[in-house]
Amino acid sequence: MTKEKKCKVDGCEREYLQKGYCSLHYQRVKKYNDPTVNKRILRGENHYNYKGGKTVSTGGYIYIRCEGHPRATKYGHYVLEHILVMEKKLRRYLRENEVIHHKNHIKNDNRIENLELLTRSKHSQIHTENGDFNPHWWKNKTRSEEYKNRLSKIKKEWWAKRRQYEIL
Repeated sequence: MTKEKKCKVDGCEREYLQKGYCSLHYQRVKKYNDPTVNKRILRGENHYNYKGGKTVSTGGYIYIRCEGHPRATKYGHYVLEHILVMEKKLRRYLRENEVIHHKNHIKNDNRIENLELLTRSKHSQIHTENGDFNPHWWKNKTRSEEYKNRLSKIKKEWWAKRRQYEIL
């Protein structure tokens, strides 16, 4: 008399491979600690790796999940946080030729007092005048010492303020 090797999940007729589970249910146990979980329900807030709809890009910008927004990314429905902050203040969406400028050049400092609404041309003009925009950046990746010192001072002040608030 041979014992049948069936998966121990109710309703599954597959042959078991490891620890009494078929390959499908064993993989689910390894990944989610539950052999009956369905991947289709593991989206958004139900996903084990969900971080509250907030993510940081490799460039240092903060993205917020916002479905249906005209400036949302094609996949994932994320919008830059500084855009959402400015739009909330303006009570309208940004126009196509409008951009948000970080006054202190810290990309994740999205306080309204640090943001400025500019046209694309004015934004380029500001960065060109400051010396931090070089249309030939791939040829010469250096910045002036004056600019580096000014930016370093701004960043130190910002981090000092942030640490002060974290202590309180």
